[in-house]
Order: sequence, then C-alpha cells, then structure tokens
Amino acid sequence: MKNLKTASICEGTPELFHKLPATRSHSGLEDHTDTDNLAASSFEQYQQRTADLWLLRIVQRCAAAYQELSNYNCRRAIDILNTLPAQLKRGAWATALYAKCYYELADYRNANTSYEHLRQLEPYRLESMEWYSTVLWHLEDRTGLSVLAQQLMAVSREAAEPWMAAGNGFALQGDHEEALRCFKRASAIRPDKAYTYTLAAYEALEMDEYDRAIAHYQLGIRADIRHYHAWFGLGKVYQKMGKTRYAEYHFRRALEINPSNVVLYCCVGTIVEKRGDLGKALEVYEKALEISPNNKMARFRKIRVMIGLKQYKKALPLLEDLSKTCSTEASIMFLLGKLYRLLGDRTKAMRAFTYARDLHPKLASAITSVMVTGDIDDGDEEAAAVIRDGL
Repeated sequence: MKNLKTASICEGTPELFHKLPATRSHSGLEDHTDTDNLAASSFEQYQQRTADLWLLRIVQRCAAAYQELSNYNCRRAIDILNTLPAQLKRGAWATALYAKCYYELADYRNANTSYEHLRQLEPYRLESMEWYSTVLWHLEDRTGLSVLAQQLMAVSREAAEPWMAAGNGFALQGDHEEALRCFKRASAIRPDKAYTYTLAAYEALEMDEYDRAIAHYQLGIRADIRHYHAWFGLGKVYQKMGKTRYAEYHFRRALEINPSNVVLYCCVGTIVEKRGDLGKALEVYEKALEISPNNKMARFRKIRVMIGLKQYKKALPLLEDLSKTCSTEASIMFLLGKLYRLLGDRTKAMRAFTYARDLHPKLASAITSVMVTGDIDDGDEEAAAVIRDGL
C-alpha cells in the first residue's frame, strides 16, 4: 500500500523534480569533499615541489663548488660552500672540499683545522689523507705526521694513502731514501694516482737525481695530464739543470692548469727576471699579488724587480712595510739594506745588514762587498735561497 500511495503521489510529476532535492543535497557534499581533497592534494604537491626545488638548488651549489675546485678557483669554491646549510657545511663532504681549497691556496693552518675536523667526523677515512699529510709536512709537524701515518696504517696497509703519509713523515725527517721507498709502494698499489709519482720525484730531486726525478714526474703526467704538481716539478728540475727555456715552458703549463696559484706565478716571474725582461717580470708578480695581496714571496720579488728598474722611492715604503711583517726573513732585511745603500743612507743600511747577518750568517761576505765596494748585485743568490719555493 505504501508503494502504491507513493506512486500515486508522484504520478505525473517529472522525474527531475522529485529527484532534485536528494540529488542537490548529495552533490553538494561531494563537491565540498572533492574541493577539500583537491586543495589538500594541491598543497601537498606545492610542498613537494618546493622541497624538490630547494634540494635541487643545494645539489647545484655542491656541484658548482666541486667544479670551481676542479678548475682551481678555490676562493670562488669557498664562497659557494659558505652558502650551504649549516648542517651540510659541517658534514664530511663539504669539510673535505674546504680543506682541499685551503691547501691549494697554501693556507696550511686553515687546511689543517679542516682536516682535523674531517678526521673527527670520519676517523677511518683514507680518501684525501695524502693531502693532509702534505699539509703537516708544510707545517713541519713531525709528531702530527707520525701519528697520522700510524693511524692510517692501522686502518689499511693495502691502500696508497697510508704509505704516502709515511713517506712524507720520512721526508720531513730527512730520510729521502726511505721516503722514496714508501712512495714507490704507494704507486705500486695505485698506479693511477698521479700524486704518488710527484712525491717520489720530489725525493729524487732532493737527492739531486735529476733523471730519476724527471722519469717520476713524467709518470705522474701520464697518470693525470692535469696534475699541475708534476708540470711544476719538471720546471723545477730543468731550472736546477740550468735549462731555463724548458723550465719556463713547464711552469707555464702548470699555470694554465692552475691559474690561481701564486707560487707558479713567482716561478714564471723568476725565469723571466733571469732572462733580463724586468718589465715583464714585474707584470707577472703584480698578477700574483692580485690573487694573493699578502703573499710575502710575490711582494719580495716585485720589490726586487722594482729596485732593478731603479724605482727606488716607490720600492722603499713597500719594502719597509714588508720588513715589519716579515722581520725574521734575512733576505728581506738584506734587500732593505741594499735599498738604503742605494739611497745613500749608510746608517740605516748598516742597521739592516747587521740584522740580516744575525739571521743568516752566510750573508756576511755579501754584506761586506756591498758596504765596501758598493756592488749592490752581490749576495742576490744567497739572499734568494732563504725563501723556499714549494707547493
């Protein structure tokens, strides 16, 4: 009866009208739910895209820093690393890049600090520890280098890095034969690692075995043609052999690979200076100082060239300023004495010469020649030998 009654009431009524209220009510709920779901989904997608974009930018910055370091634009690499999030900057990957950048800039104190932090983060790490050992060699930290070599040996004796660290330890002690054996062992383990050959060549050069050094440096270039240390080393060998044209060629090849290295500029400048082209040498040293304004080697050699060009009054304030910051360098005090002598101030010249002689007694004969005979060219080689070139 109920069905018949309902049917009679609805009879003749369009289907649209008696279904409309129910349909409208259900559709409104569905529309509202769909809208909420769509909004939530859109917000989640927005958050995901934002997170992906943030992560992509981080990866791009990491890649850019690595590329800059690979091109030896170390200061640019450091600037990029400084833009990374704090947690990532303190991580092992970024710390290793910081350390290598400081090493390439010859900022061994900061490099040492970064490598120490890296060792705390990853005590069993072997990768890049050969550079750490070289940093300790430059700092002449015998104890630290010995400890590092022993700890790396405890991790693995079948890797190249422990033997390279041990070799640097023996080299610092002056045992070049034992150091050479360690570096040969490292190259036998990793024949593709160019730095092992460079270290071996350096020890051969220290023993004045030029042919042996050249052979090792060439093996290093064969392992990695962009290994500028080997090009630089060949330049040093040829420079010692008196083959200045070959030396300049190899120094310039190294400079093409690493155009931000001040030592390479100084080496090229030295060759150009010996060739007698003082104007060109001055340009080279000024370029080096653009990269590192406080580099004492470049400042010293620029001033020396300025004196050679008879720019005495321009050179004097520069040299006096350098002598204040490097008062323990005999070569600088010797050059200051020569400059005072050229300007006719014998009192200040004698004071500077006396200080230089106290620091480096072998300069006594050269000082006597300058003061007695007035020959300002005496003693240059002895003075220059005080400042050690190196990478």
